[in-house]
Amino acid sequence: KWSFIRYALAGVLVLYSDYVVYLIFPAHFLFLILTRRNLLKKWLISVGVSLIGFLPWMLVLPAQIFEGRTASIALPGWNRVAGGADIKNIALVPIKFIFGRISFESRILYGLLSTLFIFMYGYIMLQGFKKFNKNVLFLCIWILLPFFIVIFISIFIPFLSYFRLLFILPPLFILIGRGLYT
Repeated sequence: KWSFIRYALAGVLVLYSDYVVYLIFPAHFLFLILTRRNLLKKWLISVGVSLIGFLPWMLVLPAQIFEGRTASIALPGWNRVAGGADIKNIALVPIKFIFGRISFESRILYGLLSTLFIFMYGYIMLQGFKKFNKNVLFLCIWILLPFFIVIFISIFIPFLSYFRLLFILPPLFILIGRGLYT
């Protein structure tokens, strides 16, 4: 009982924090559909309570979405600034997750180091998949589903930027830690 109340409270906080973090809810929903259907009703009630707590902000949300869409149409370079769904922005997500905001003068050095570290972290994460279970599935869904939804939405409304996806870092770090431990 208390876990669903805490989840509803955390849901309200998530809803007021950033629009992209909303994508944690489809990830949780998919995980429950795949593994824990018996908890689905309680989860839906918790999300419903969270949405009730978010109702005051719903008066502002449509106007902000409209402004973002209008800016992307009216300003030719807005897609680059806001984060359109292009190869560069997609590739920058794992690179910036590894290096942070650090950039190197030499693009060649930056590319080589990025490639090296992505392969290194990828290998470590793959080690964590050796004992695949529901926990690993949950972490994978938490990382991948929001990421792909953001890419899809960014085709229409540009907002694909690595800093908006920081909420997928915890499961990424857990998978890396799992890979190091295995």
